Amino acid sequence: MGSRTHALVKFSFPEVGAIKRRKMLEKIIQETGAIAMIEWWSKGSIIHKPKSDFYGILVFRKHS
Repeated sequence: MGSRTHALVKFSFPEVGAIKRRKMLEKIIQETGAIAMIEWWSKGSIIHKPKSDFYGILVFRKHS
């Protein structure tokens, strides 16, 4: 079973629609070589958080 490397990153996007935001996140995953990204929000409801400023955890395969 392989292990993973994680990186906590703060994202600051311009205010955009859902489709453009998704494309921006997909591009980040592609360009960094991550295998996944988890949006991470501090406590509280996601509904009341700005979608332009948030943290994400990028997941990478750990190379041996």
